[in-house]
Amino acid sequence: MDNPKKYGHKRLPIPLPGGVAPVLSFLIALLLFFPKEPKYLGFFVAIVLIALVSFWDDRKGLSPLFRLGIHIIAAGIAVVSGLQIEYLSNPFGAPLHLAHIAPFLPIAITIIWLVGFANVLNWLDGVPGLSAASAMAAGVFLGVLSLTPLVSQDEVARLSFIFAASAAGFLLFNAPPPKMLLGDTGAMMFGFVIASISVFSGGKMATVFIVLSVPMLDALYVIFRRIVARKNPFHGQDNLHLHDRLDSLGFSSREILFFFLSISISLGWLSLQLETTGKIILVLSTGVLFLLFSFLLEKITNRKYLSKKNDE
Repeated sequence: MDNPKKYGHKRLPIPLPGGVAPVLSFLIALLLFFPKEPKYLGFFVAIVLIALVSFWDDRKGLSPLFRLGIHIIAAGIAVVSGLQIEYLSNPFGAPLHLAHIAPFLPIAITIIWLVGFANVLNWLDGVPGLSAASAMAAGVFLGVLSLTPLVSQDEVARLSFIFAASAAGFLLFNAPPPKMLLGDTGAMMFGFVIASISVFSGGKMATVFIVLSVPMLDALYVIFRRIVARKNPFHGQDNLHLHDRLDSLGFSSREILFFFLSISISLGWLSLQLETTGKIILVLSTGVLFLLFSFLLEKITNRKYLSKKNDE
């Protein structure tokens, strides 16, 4: 069971971590419906490793550095098994082959992508249903993209839709008001799997980045603000996340969930309509709007906090 008082919630304890359910459903699907090839076996082992350390962290609490080390090992297992980002799209010419720049670059960038994205989805889990809904949306759009004539990757589409289904099934129990919580076990697995599928599909990181651009930009914003404040950039309860600020302004959990999900769906639909150059413009535009919105929201939040403090 979770500890609602620890986070200032006025409710009864809820079962934690319910994320064991989507982890097991996805792992069983991997064993039943996909070939026993090195890349899938390595993928399976990596998910198990991340789920186990996250489950133990949900139960007892572990050192952030220890967890990060396990995440890097899990990502390394996936990379050794054949999951690598070999090139990046270039709107101005031929794709950038990372190994041509430096032999170690494909491995390093893949590990950073997998580990970083796992933690982005975990940070997003501050509101019930938010990580599950975002994971579901990303899985659906990766699946649709994989079925387009230009991509035509039926196996990746099947993997994406099965993952989206596992997230959607849990969302029924996790949407506000939640009957159970996801925990690090599910959130970390969601992020790791989304990042991995984007690599399986031949480097569709741009689509994932667009669909989940708000959570990713929010993570970068929070890290930057903590560095400026000389705090640990990866850990803290400072209510800097976008969902925390919306909550402090009186938005309900359902409204925050709808806000994030509607943006993800809108951006995901646009990503399917645009070529590489258009996607870059979309990402830059989203970034600028996010910064303006965050700045305005922070001003409103600070003004409300000062007004409340003066009243006291």
